[in-house]
Amino acid sequence: MSKAAELAALIANVNKGSSLANKNFIINGNFAVWQRGTSFADITSTAYTADRWTCYASSTSHTTTTRQSFSVGQTDVEGNPKYFLRLDNTPDADVAWMELWQRIEDVTHFSDVTVTLSFWIKSNRASASGNNNFRFNQNFGSGGSTTVATNSSTFEISTSWAKKTLTVNLPSISGKTVGSSSYLEVHLMQGSSVTADTYYDIAQVQLEIGKATEFEYEPYATTLAKCQRYYTRWQADSGYDGFAPGYWLVTTQFFGMYELPVQMRQEPTIAIGGSFVIHSNGSDTTVGSLIVNRATPSNVQTYSDQSSHTGTAGNAGAYRTNNDNDAYVEFKAEL
Repeated sequence: MSKAAELAALIANVNKGSSLANKNFIINGNFAVWQRGTSFADITSTAYTADRWTCYASSTSHTTTTRQSFSVGQTDVEGNPKYFLRLDNTPDADVAWMELWQRIEDVTHFSDVTVTLSFWIKSNRASASGNNNFRFNQNFGSGGSTTVATNSSTFEISTSWAKKTLTVNLPSISGKTVGSSSYLEVHLMQGSSVTADTYYDIAQVQLEIGKATEFEYEPYATTLAKCQRYYTRWQADSGYDGFAPGYWLVTTQFFGMYELPVQMRQEPTIAIGGSFVIHSNGSDTTVGSLIVNRATPSNVQTYSDQSSHTGTAGNAGAYRTNNDNDAYVEFKAEL
């Protein structure tokens, strides 16, 4: 069966009301996974917040993004979800752009198809229908064709939870050049800046082929694994947690190996926070540096230049935190 025929069959099954696993192209649409933290204050440009979600505020604006909890047993939003995301510009002048988006890997999945975006949303200040919409950006990746943008219809935001359903016909990508790291970006937009002291609450975001169906629930571990394809974080739990085993190649070079929990989208970049030491032969040595030496999507070999803090060649050891239970190492392969 051709790809076009397979897609047609998929759309037909969905429109008949079939219950399909993995029908939601949005990852973490129920805002369950927050590996980077659950509160992000004073955002003045772009920032990852909940896993797979990016928030934006212009350089003159200041916004905050937080994880909020539903009351157990509430009935305002169907399915009794646990969390929702809040975008908040309190306090700020009337210049805040409260935008939110997710990039979905591989634009070739979205050629000449009808998609439906559904979500629940409310605000502390009602917003007229003409000021809110979603933009669907077909981005063709590095070296690819120019991005193609398709706007949804506009919608209003009330002070009570309401479900919105937006259907968009995405154009064919025939004749386009698709480079590396292509994606479809689903982007909450405003036609004008948002009034000061406003917050938006959003929950249960789902993008699917064909018509809208009930929100697809999945176990937390499944969502986490999907998120870890793009970002994963080693986080200390106590003051002296071990991060990665390794060995002294020579007295001034220590190498470690960290196995990633899932295969990532590409070779990750690394960032660290906090204090680490190399524990070897019963003693600790200050880490001179901690960088990526070699990487695959499945594992990362780290390297430390120990010119100022040497060890014994051939000895085994391990990176561990230096009495720092806030230390972390993050691995990033975002789009």
